[in-house]
Amino acid sequence: MRAYGNAQTDIQAYADAGISKQQTYILGKYAGDDNTQTVGDDYTHHFTTVVTATQEAKCKQK
Repeated sequence: MRAYGNAQTDIQAYADAGISKQQTYILGKYAGDDNTQTVGDDYTHHFTTVVTATQEAKCKQK
């Protein structure tokens, strides 16, 4: 599971939800705060190196 946000409250909310800091990506001025991951200025690079490299989820539909 990966989470994205841009505020300090996002960081805390994701931590409270059990999402690791290794999978918490923060954009903007709080990027990298509290050991979160930063997307940086180039979302295209992030998309090609992180998002597309992630195995597709095998969700069940009812």
